Amino acid sequence: MNRIITAIYLFLISLSVSATNLEIGVFELSPYVYKTEKGLSGALIKFLKKVEKSSNLTFSYKVLPYPRLLEDIKRDKVDIAIFYPNFKARTNRLKYIKTLGNQNYIISKRYSAFRKLKSHNNTLGIIRGANYGDLIDSHDSSKKIKLKSYEQGIKLLSADRLDYLTIPSTVFYKLCDNKKKCNSFELRSVRHVNEKFNWIHASPKMLDKKEKLLLEFKKAHNLVIRKFGYKFLHEFLGETESS
Repeated sequence: MNRIITAIYLFLISLSVSATNLEIGVFELSPYVYKTEKGLSGALIKFLKKVEKSSNLTFSYKVLPYPRLLEDIKRDKVDIAIFYPNFKARTNRLKYIKTLGNQNYIISKRYSAFRKLKSHNNTLGIIRGANYGDLIDSHDSSKKIKLKSYEQGIKLLSADRLDYLTIPSTVFYKLCDNKKKCNSFELRSVRHVNEKFNWIHASPKMLDKKEKLLLEFKKAHNLVIRKFGYKFLHEFLGETESS
């Protein structure tokens, strides 16, 4: 009898925990999300931990490749996911609230004039699968160099194998000493292109049946942004996990 009561108690506890837990889908891309010996870290993770502390929810994370993340949010395999709006992936219907983003830059070691990006139809480095806005996305696809990481793009710039690199502010401020120098080489051109914001995307099930959880998340999310005045993810680069 005692065993049955204990089993029922543990079952009810597990239901209580799962009822307040959100599984958040993220894709690994430094310095936003990366693995350490102590678990996940990065600018996005630091932000989400602040949101979690300001809520009555618990967060767990599922690290996925970007294309898989887009599919999993549509198929209810994660509760929420954070990424730029992606019309081609048909995820816009899952957009819930706008959140922190980046200032996008185009940098070059070779050219001082930004206009040469178009007039000379030069190569432009982008992260595979990412979208940055009309100016960048409309560039000749045959001249786009699809990269696995921004570190790879910096190396190609340094070796004169890439004319221009698209780079968000969070990565730019992390990898480059300042706006004139990146690693050991001088930048001849740094052009601010636009500001682009991520969106919290919610799975169909969350939008349809778990609105209370989403509202709790939204309340904590907005509280953190109002309290600290955050606008961009690069503001978390200097923060510690406990700050």
